[in-house]
Amino acid sequence: MFVANQVCSDLYGRLVKERPSLGEALRIKVNDENLFSGVDQRILNHSMKKGELSKFLDMTNKTLSTKIEQYNQSNEHQIEPIVIAKSHYYSRHDIASLREFMGVEQYYSDLYSSKLIAITNHKGGTGKSSTTMTLAVGLALDLIDSQRVLVIDMDPQGSVGSTLTFNSAEQKDEEIITFIDILLRNFEDDNPVKTFLDNGHTLEEIILAVMFNTHLPNLKTLIAYPTDDRLVGVFFNLEDEQKLELICDFRDNIKPILNKHFDTVLIDTPPADNAILWCLFEAVDALLVPITPKFIDLASTTNFMGTLATRLEQLPSHGTNIKWLKAAVVNHDPKSREEKDIVGRLCRSVQDRLISNYINRSEAFLEAASTGRTVLDLVQSRSKTSKTEFHKAISSSEAFVNTFKIEMQTLNLEK
Repeated sequence: MFVANQVCSDLYGRLVKERPSLGEALRIKVNDENLFSGVDQRILNHSMKKGELSKFLDMTNKTLSTKIEQYNQSNEHQIEPIVIAKSHYYSRHDIASLREFMGVEQYYSDLYSSKLIAITNHKGGTGKSSTTMTLAVGLALDLIDSQRVLVIDMDPQGSVGSTLTFNSAEQKDEEIITFIDILLRNFEDDNPVKTFLDNGHTLEEIILAVMFNTHLPNLKTLIAYPTDDRLVGVFFNLEDEQKLELICDFRDNIKPILNKHFDTVLIDTPPADNAILWCLFEAVDALLVPITPKFIDLASTTNFMGTLATRLEQLPSHGTNIKWLKAAVVNHDPKSREEKDIVGRLCRSVQDRLISNYINRSEAFLEAASTGRTVLDLVQSRSKTSKTEFHKAISSSEAFVNTFKIEMQTLNLEK
């Protein structure tokens, strides 16, 4: 006799055994189109010429050469320039290694508290993922601040993690362990994180080990996977006491670890109201709500705000953990009458809860997405986008990132 639930359970058990490695799962892989002189363009586009690096470090080229030589004599990892047309470029990873070797102070964490920010909206297609990626790369690119940035992808579609993760030869065959695997470690017998814990590893060791590198040394990712939505089913099959334990786990056991190792944690969320979000909302310090200025998006976001108010009140902390909440206009065409009308409505209604700078629509975002980058990873000289469209994307993104950065710096949390 055909029993649908038994068939589904059997198929799930078979399919989960075929879960691919990271290299198979990532949709954007490094290929010849992503390379320039044999170097991944994401690495090259943020590299610095030797003269620029000398000026940034406030030393002569000769002194810089001496420092690099001293570093290479003391370390197994060697700093080697990327040579293009007789010019020497140094990657962000090598710059970070050299600064650490020279004892350059990293003061950001001494001045500002670590913060967890969820980028959320129940409507799909509002720009959550692109906003998350733009903020992550924009914050990590600031060499003065040198913020330690983590992106957690909690959307089972996994677009953020797959785009930002640097698919290196060392990582491509590693098993995917997601943030949901970490959350479910105490509620699944076959959970991979539970296995590591049973073998004597600490939760902190596991969390740090399952993060993936990106093209920037101070930007890490925890990627998502389609089976992550199983948390919803697990949650509803738990007793009330266990449900409370799961909802509070991120807040009580995981957040302190992330606060210790990162200055900013950005979390991309699924377009749903479910247990994944409830665990998240109980832990984060701030909520950023992206809105594309369309009438349907405005209506959906209005409904989301009402639902969110009720949901936060139902959580153990009743939303008191959230100290900052703002909306952000993204994917905006300032020449559109309809969109200007909607932005005006937002300004009148949301008022000071609306971030003052917007991310404007541009063809550069499409180019970036098609090549597995953010717009801030593009450079004009190698971009297929027109100068006008390129400038529109870069200028609005940089202004948005800087405004967000100031907002977070003025948000004082107890350290």
